[in-house]
Amino acid sequence: MYNYAVSLTLTGEKTGTLSIPEKPVLNVAPPPEFEGLRGVWSPEELFVASIESCLMTTLLFFTRKINIMVTGYESHAEGVLDKAEKGLAFTSVKVEATLHVEDEAAAAKVGENFSDMVEKHCLISHSVCCPVTYNLKVVIAPKKVE
Repeated sequence: MYNYAVSLTLTGEKTGTLSIPEKPVLNVAPPPEFEGLRGVWSPEELFVASIESCLMTTLLFFTRKINIMVTGYESHAEGVLDKAEKGLAFTSVKVEATLHVEDEAAAAKVGENFSDMVEKHCLISHSVCCPVTYNLKVVIAPKKVE
């Protein structure tokens, strides 16, 4: 069993700071569409970001397990917030990702079902109620010599 503790302190009428020992403080507020602030992370964005970052770290875990040299990774995630049975809720989260690997052999090792495996083992995506889709594109991008 693992425990993850986060503290929240009110800093303004609609703002707060999330803190964890030995990590940077994160300012949070409602998004502008809910009378919040621009330029401050919202719970909605953090929800989508937690899924997106978990998928990345899960992918990196499995690529290390099968000795794939990752030369880059980027993704874009979009969560849809809509009316649901119990009020507003996320109805879906879609993540489009690109994995950069060194060569054809590494790309072949990743294979077609790798994104399904990552999605299945991402603890955040299978802990939420809405469907999460993870589309992974693999490109060959050799590591640059510095």
